[in-house]
Amino acid sequence: MDNKCIHMIAVGEPFTLVDSIKYMNFSGCVLESTEQGDFILPIYLNNMSNQEKLALRKSTIKVKVIKDANYLVLHLIDIKGLGQFELIFNPLLYTGEKRDNFLKSNLITIIGIESTKNIVQTIRQVNMPKQMYINFLGQFQEGKEIENYSNRYNRWIDDLISRYSVEQLWDRGNYIGKLGE
Repeated sequence: MDNKCIHMIAVGEPFTLVDSIKYMNFSGCVLESTEQGDFILPIYLNNMSNQEKLALRKSTIKVKVIKDANYLVLHLIDIKGLGQFELIFNPLLYTGEKRDNFLKSNLITIIGIESTKNIVQTIRQVNMPKQMYINFLGQFQEGKEIENYSNRYNRWIDDLISRYSVEQLWDRGNYIGKLGE
């Protein structure tokens, strides 16, 4: 029998899948891969309102991408009613099962977290657009062949974020679809 660990995420409970202290009072999101090969997208908001909860549960989520070759990739999402977020993601940081199972699924579990208390407010599962999946695959495959890929990726991301706001990045991105389509 396989000894897989199942993590329970429940609305109204503390979010424990990532280091919660690090994200206290944080507004933003962090895209993570799981051991099973799908993704979690915790979205942290301070003093989350009922309108923000509804937006996380039901709103259209558009996806854009900024790429420099196939291996430097930044996805951006726009949640109707909430605005834009960067999905900074380096697949080469993972080891073990997370690396072995990378992209075995195109599912993303969006978890809305009230960040002042680290309490889960919403949970939503969606699939990623096909082009997003292809971008991650290219980033992973080509990044493996590049010496010091993580340093190169981090410098590229830092440069983008230092020069542009998330709204400006969104305006520069190429539309690739919607989550859940």
